[in-house]
Amino acid sequence: MANVKLLAQFRQGNPNYLTFRFLKAGVYMLPSDTLVIYAEITKTADSRVMSKLELDTLDPDTGLVGVLLPISLEPNPYLVTAFFDYVGEPDYRAGLGQIIVQSARTPVAIPDATVLNFSINEIYQINELIIDSSPSAGIAAYYAQQAQAAASGIGSAVADAQMAATNAAASAASVGDSAAVATTQAEIATDKAVLTSADAIATAEDRVQTGLDRTAVSADREYIDGVADMIAVTPGPQGEPGIQGQQGIQGVPGIKGDTGNTGQQGQQGIQGIQGIQGLPATSYTRRSDYVSPYSYIGTAQTGTADSATSWTITRIQLATDGSTTKTRATGVAWTNHLTATYVP
Repeated sequence: MANVKLLAQFRQGNPNYLTFRFLKAGVYMLPSDTLVIYAEITKTADSRVMSKLELDTLDPDTGLVGVLLPISLEPNPYLVTAFFDYVGEPDYRAGLGQIIVQSARTPVAIPDATVLNFSINEIYQINELIIDSSPSAGIAAYYAQQAQAAASGIGSAVADAQMAATNAAASAASVGDSAAVATTQAEIATDKAVLTSADAIATAEDRVQTGLDRTAVSADREYIDGVADMIAVTPGPQGEPGIQGQQGIQGVPGIKGDTGNTGQQGQQGIQGIQGIQGLPATSYTRRSDYVSPYSYIGTAQTGTADSATSWTITRIQLATDGSTTKTRATGVAWTNHLTATYVP
């Protein structure tokens, strides 16, 4: 990730809002009935998508879209990719850059709000990026309110995707345990060697004629070696084998060997029977409208009349503090989306 642009930093556990403005040919790109925009979160460019977050329209007049980051993200660097999901057109992805989630106790100074402004060309490559650390007062006030709520323990937890737990710490602990056991065994062997040496010296001293100085034998190694040479040792009969000791702890696995050569390609199998044709997919149509302070997004099966009571309509309200509230009405007509009854 060394050459990836650092977009923003967030503090772990806070209700952090990931906010963007996307411009294509000078026009804001907003979610609509033909476009859904996602922010995909990954650890690396080749790893699986950990979180796929659908962006909501926060302010259509200024092109502001955003979503809350999952508070379950551990302190780490992450890559952010924009996924533009069109209806009836090819989808596109644009790699945006890197964000860092800092530990709650880190002393790093982190702005309360950052808006990421991207200009995108016709083939969905980034032409320009401007990082705005001073967004509107409403967004900044919302960040401050959420941060204060989280600090006092009453902030609401928003979890989207749970990152898979790593086994590296357990493996390191296992290797550490093996090393500790090996060290203990080495210390025991050293103690046994010292005791055996002491027994040998004591036996030699018992066999040496009188007049030997025990202090000199203990302190002067050369003298002890000379005394040992003077002793005529007659080997005794071999003793019976001792009881077999307990099996030692299994050693650390060796380094993995090289991969063998690829085997020859097998013969092509017989072609299988053609499967039954699948059922046709159900297609949907979308409608959208914005009447301050509400954004309306309606979906129904393709061909459904606007006056038919077969629509599902989502209403998104943008408050002055930057927060959003989603409510929904089902089994209603799109023509009644302004007067329908919406429930959470």
